[in-house]
Amino acid sequence: MTLDWLPRAAPLPIEGVAADGDAGRLLARELLRRGLCAEFQGLTAGDLLVLMGRDPPWVDGAIFLGQEPDARGLFLPAWRRPALHPMLLRRALQQQLQLDGPVLLLPRRRLAIPLAACRPVAPSRLEAWL
Repeated sequence: MTLDWLPRAAPLPIEGVAADGDAGRLLARELLRRGLCAEFQGLTAGDLLVLMGRDPPWVDGAIFLGQEPDARGLFLPAWRRPALHPMLLRRALQQQLQLDGPVLLLPRRRLAIPLAACRPVAPSRLEAWL
């Protein structure tokens, strides 16, 4: 299914950040440099790094994430919204993919990322991912 994305009039409150490729590696290094690992839950999927928590560091190419107020548990780019109503999208994810927990959708990735897989960020694991 192709999903069209539209700009939001106002951003969602920031609850995380995602970055891939060079931006993901830069985000990991920034987290390590600032000693912020203990403040976040995170996951990696290939070259994608997702960090969930308040006040995440910013790097060029990262996408701030927020929870859709009309579909609790659906996390999206803070400045973008799907053209499809978020509640319909959330229900489709629950029914077709059996994703009951929180889930992340990113415009460039055509997949749903289950955020239940997030774990406390350990510096050693983050360094190994780099």
